[in-house]
Amino acid sequence: MRSIRLLCLIFALAITIIFTACTDPCKDKDCENGYCIEGDCFCSDGYSGENCEIRESDKFAGNYSGKQICPEGTQTIKVKITNKSDDPRSISITLDNNSTAISLRGNIRKDSIFIPNQWVKVSVGGSNITNLFNASKGIILRDSILRFDLIYYFTEDNVEYIDTCRIEANRN
Repeated sequence: MRSIRLLCLIFALAITIIFTACTDPCKDKDCENGYCIEGDCFCSDGYSGENCEIRESDKFAGNYSGKQICPEGTQTIKVKITNKSDDPRSISITLDNNSTAISLRGNIRKDSIFIPNQWVKVSVGGSNITNLFNASKGIILRDSILRFDLIYYFTEDNVEYIDTCRIEANRN
């Protein structure tokens, strides 16, 4: 009789150990933009955070104020960066120097911003000028200081110009 009780106890312990060992550590883990392995989230490209909830572009999104330093002079500028909903690294950049506002598209990779080649039509003094913004790169420092160069080509009165302006702005 004792051996049957002992055998039942061992059997009950074995079943308990088996069911305890088989619990899924990912059962209650919500990896929003990734997948779970043994209780840890592994994020899809462009996401980070404990539950893969942070878009890479979130670090740059916001309003900034600063200066635009060009060969013809320095102007104050407002910069607005917004996330695009389709891609965690894709952003829209609006630059407003109080006389001209332009919108550009960009991409984020960690602490760097990349602005690809793109044509942008700008209204200046009642006339439209088409600019080619050449590929450029910038950074964000300490999550609040934005710095990047803009290289652009434009034609005005049949004369071609090339300018490089540096944008330096702080998050508001």
